[in-house]
Amino acid sequence: MAARRPGLWDLQTNSYQAVLGLPQPELNETAATVMLPPAQRQRIMIFGGGGVGDVQTATARTAIVDLSVPEPRWVRGPDMSVAKRYPGAVVLPDDTVFVSGGSRGYRARDSRTAEIFDVATGSFTPAAPPHVGRDYHSEYMLLPDGRVAAFGSNPLSDDNFFETRVEVYSPPYLFRGPRPAIRAVSRKITRGQRVEIAVTAHIATVRLLRPSSYTHVTDNEQRSVACDIAVQQNNTVTVEVPVNPNLLPPDWYMLFVVDSDGVPSTAAWVRVG
Repeated sequence: MAARRPGLWDLQTNSYQAVLGLPQPELNETAATVMLPPAQRQRIMIFGGGGVGDVQTATARTAIVDLSVPEPRWVRGPDMSVAKRYPGAVVLPDDTVFVSGGSRGYRARDSRTAEIFDVATGSFTPAAPPHVGRDYHSEYMLLPDGRVAAFGSNPLSDDNFFETRVEVYSPPYLFRGPRPAIRAVSRKITRGQRVEIAVTAHIATVRLLRPSSYTHVTDNEQRSVACDIAVQQNNTVTVEVPVNPNLLPPDWYMLFVVDSDGVPSTAAWVRVG
């Protein structure tokens, strides 16, 4: 159990600083974690989970830690609508997190529920429920058009089957009216420089979202990096690309522009270097 208690590992000194305050750390098995958007704020959120060796125990708890302060500590967040382990958690381009699926038991009693966590308000709102239960070995992926694909699952049953059905979830922002569009942007962008983006509407935020690498309840690559808007005129928005490679590692990213109603464009693929 001690190994499941969170902390910060300093690679230079090989020292470990415990991060206290997380409720029910013994239930971290099968919990989901995400870096809340934007990544610059350095806040991590944990969702749900279940006990090791206890096939029935699950939790609805969430908690958030701010790693930008000298002595970070977990703060309890709002509970999810139901207790679950294996929840899928996907960061969306409008700075919300889609949380879906999971199960009350160990690879059993799937929860066909979904909700969206709003980072700005710190609250959940219900989302359209999935049709397919998903638990162990399920995956979730943000698509360039702003939807979320869900696939896989390996529930325990008489035949211990592998789920092959795929679902695609359309977030509420796809139904709020016309979407802004990216008309042109350089395919390769450099950290620390300004980038011009030709758009079709006034833009409120610009986000770089790394493509998914999802396994066992966690997407290790998932992050949404804000690009500050420097100038906006004549259907052109100029943004400043962060310089820190730890914040913005070199990679391919989905570049989204989002209007004042929280409606994102379809992404343009850009390579950050």
